[in-house]
Formats: sequence, C-alpha cells, structure tokens
Amino acid sequence: MRKILPFLLVIALLIVACEDNGGPSYGGEVGGEVARRDTSGAVEKESAFEAAQGLGIQPKYMKKIEVKTADVAAEIANIWLEHNILWQETQGMIIHIDFSIFNSRNREGMAAAYFYFADGTPLKDFNGRYKTKNGNVSVGEDFVPDYEGARFPDFQIFMPYDELHMDYGTFSLKFRVSIWGPASRELAKSDWVGFTFTRR
Repeated sequence: MRKILPFLLVIALLIVACEDNGGPSYGGEVGGEVARRDTSGAVEKESAFEAAQGLGIQPKYMKKIEVKTADVAAEIANIWLEHNILWQETQGMIIHIDFSIFNSRNREGMAAAYFYFADGTPLKDFNGRYKTKNGNVSVGEDFVPDYEGARFPDFQIFMPYDELHMDYGTFSLKFRVSIWGPASRELAKSDWVGFTFTRR
C-alpha cells in the first residue's frame, strides 16, 4: 500500500497540471459589455496552440514588469499574424499580441479582435459561435495577470477562417484588438491591422 500511494499522488498531480481552463470567451462591442459564448464545442487552448505552431511557448506566458501608473491600464506594443495554420483539421490564422497591463493582478481580463471589411463595415456572424452580442464577427481569449505589472509578449488567439463567413473570392479585410479589464472596461485599442482573404 505504501508503494501505491506515491504512484497515485503522481497521477493526481499530472491530472491537475493537465486540466484545461475552458474554452475561449468572446468580446463585446467597444464601449459595451463583454459578450461570452457557450464553451461547448469551444477551441481548446494551450496544448493545441503549441502543437499547431511547434514554438514551445505558452500563449499566456507573461513577464513581471515595472508598474507605470496608479490606474488600471493597458498598452498594446505590437500585433502580428500567422496565416494558414492547420489546427485540429481547422484552417485559420493566429493573432499574436504583445501587450502589458497594470494594476490588475488576479483579475480577469480579455484580449479580443473585431473584424471588418476594408471600408469599415463589420463582418456579420451567421452561426452564433464567434461573435459580439450584436452579431458581428469577433474572437477573444481571457487572461489573468499574476503581477501588478504584467507583460504578455506573445499572447495568441486562433481564428478559424470559416468563422469569418466570407464568400468565394478575394477580399480586403481588417481587424483591431481591444484589451478589456475588470468590469468590462476597455483599457486599450490597437491600430487597424489589414489582411487579404481569398477563398477558392
């Protein structure tokens, strides 16, 4: 019995370490409440992103940094895209975000991307999966800072191409990212990021 107990303890620790944090939740319109979706059929997170990219980096890896302000605030330093990622038989893109957040330790926030045509018309959702409360296409991931000054140098969000709901052809699209803090407060908003989408 004494030999079995340490073995069971190791198994229990492995199970706890491998628990998933749940599926992503999705952002509300700028100035509105953060919309959330049912996580049934939701995208799994850390292990899947690592496997898809082979980068060996956690999408929610963070660094402790100096606190710059007394207020709850956020800064977006950089955004870049990784296209044509095949993950669990789903083709899509990964949005990489380098951002920092201050005075929000142990409080849930979210990074969310909102998609538009190049002329500023929002993309519309048609299946209720990746959307804001008023039906525009959006995708987001929750985060909880471990420090009062926390930097996420490579926060990653996977967006399936099918969830853009585009017809066949080539389209000029764009998105912008918002960082949401406690009480659904928008703390930072990025510049526009443009890209070309083609469906054949």
